[in-house]
Amino acid sequence: TPIVLTNTLGVGRAIEGINCWTLALPGNERVASVNAVVGETNDSRLNDIRAGLPTSDHVVAAIEGAKDGGVAEGCVGAGTGTVAFGYKGGIGTSSRLVGDYRLGVLVQSNYGGTLRIDGRKWRGEAAEPDGSIMIVLGTDAPLSDRNLRRLAERCFGGLARTGEIGRAHV
Repeated sequence: TPIVLTNTLGVGRAIEGINCWTLALPGNERVASVNAVVGETNDSRLNDIRAGLPTSDHVVAAIEGAKDGGVAEGCVGAGTGTVAFGYKGGIGTSSRLVGDYRLGVLVQSNYGGTLRIDGRKWRGEAAEPDGSIMIVLGTDAPLSDRNLRRLAERCFGGLARTGEIGRAHV
């Protein structure tokens, strides 16, 4: 299925939208199982998370409107109400050509911490530490499962270089 990013309370509607879209595809008339992929961050600091948005129809429209090329960044879609390091967050991307292969990363940031640029603190005080982040990594490189996992784990190293640290909440 497509990967859909949304806010915490939109996960169920996003799954419903993905399921409706997938089941309606030609050739899927007999499909009886869909494993939707949905990521979320809680954007209630800046967004009315209880508004019931996006609807499943919004999710279907987004999937059908997807196209090749650049991705909208900043205060768009699931990034509308997010924050990072005490500043307005959002959606961001990065991509590289590595030899003949492409590597792309899409990030939905929504966390606190102290921003560091070139090893120096950008803010004097750390922002509220709680939050989350979605990092979607895509490549057309022919990687084994082991090497794909190793590549994905490097995303956290990139995040750590910004000054954010991982936390486990129990």
